[in-house]
Amino acid sequence: MLRSIFIVLGFMTLFAALEINSDILFFIDIPSLLFVTVMPLFFTLGFHGPSDLSKAVSSSLIAKKLDEQSSFSYQQTLSSWRLTTSASGVIGSLIGFVSMLAKMDDPSKIGPAMAVSLLTALYAVIISELLIAPMINRLKQSTSHKTNDQTSLKPSVITLVSIPLILIMFTLLTTFI
Repeated sequence: MLRSIFIVLGFMTLFAALEINSDILFFIDIPSLLFVTVMPLFFTLGFHGPSDLSKAVSSSLIAKKLDEQSSFSYQQTLSSWRLTTSASGVIGSLIGFVSMLAKMDDPSKIGPAMAVSLLTALYAVIISELLIAPMINRLKQSTSHKTNDQTSLKPSVITLVSIPLILIMFTLLTTFI
């Protein structure tokens, strides 16, 4: 219960920070949100199945000891979900970037395309790094046999690649406008 309160407080802080500088509605793009939530979920369900994903999520949320094999299996399932979420953020950014380049002749359409590009990356980082990664860490800590691999989870490679990608897109945009 206390953990849930802190997670809610964390997201409230995020939303408050977004609201301070601008209208929070600027940060809501339903197609981008669907792209980074539904597509990775379908791929994860396709690779692992609904039962495995459900067990992995529930095991990461409930504080109980797991055997090493179950914990590893659940970690793999959540890692797939995390990776496909990060990948969908990069793919969405590339789609937005291509859309932006295709509309360079009409400056009024560049902004919405850039928003799609940036928001898919933002949503993917929030979901993969602030939601799924802590669930994986929790599973690592819940194994009944402590292994030497109890280090914290590092950001995924795709998440790290998306940051320079966004900077390159922003640089190109400001250069051509």
